[in-house]
Amino acid sequence: MLRRADTQLTEGLSEAIGGPRLVRQTMKIQLNAGDGACFPYHFDSDRAVDSRIVTAILYLNPDWRPLHGGELQLLPCPLAPVELEPLFDRLVLFSSVDMLHRVQPSWATRLSLTLWFYSADSADASAPRIEPEVEALGVLLRPDLRHLFARYAYSREWAVSIEQSHEPSPERQHALDTQKHDVDRIEVALQKKLAAAGFDADALLDAKRSLPLLPEQSTVRYFQPH
Repeated sequence: MLRRADTQLTEGLSEAIGGPRLVRQTMKIQLNAGDGACFPYHFDSDRAVDSRIVTAILYLNPDWRPLHGGELQLLPCPLAPVELEPLFDRLVLFSSVDMLHRVQPSWATRLSLTLWFYSADSADASAPRIEPEVEALGVLLRPDLRHLFARYAYSREWAVSIEQSHEPSPERQHALDTQKHDVDRIEVALQKKLAAAGFDADALLDAKRSLPLLPEQSTVRYFQPH
């Protein structure tokens, strides 16, 4: 019975997202006791690491209030950030590979159930549609570059999330130094990609300044249709 239910869930979600066939899932239950605990920006997966492509989070907080914090922040680059309250029975689904996200500081007990869905093959995404005035984004939002550009475009937000997630310490400073080093390397790599595509030296900074785009300016599919 449980095996059949699992199959129905993966098959139904595969059809809903119109993307790669999902073959299995794993689950994590997370209990946060509050006291300002949070989690910095991250991606749940990477195409080079595993085949997780869909994250589903079910919130189980019947007494949640706005002052409790603990919101989920999504950065659906190149669109505007989205903040979601951990309301009871709310289910949030997003791309494990391409959605940069974090958890805001929580000041009350916060309970959630996370499911990760895996594809049979490595996931890919179709090319985005970008308006001409930000044409360089067409290169920067390619499936192989989305991670890099999102980390570059939201580097300040990324650093702040690290600061909020750790008390002042040598370890926190090391994490911040590592993040800055990573962003510097990412900037160089993206500049090279844009130069190879025929864009000038200002294209990367112009692309960052153009964010966020309006929904009508950009259509990005996170999953390749069958």
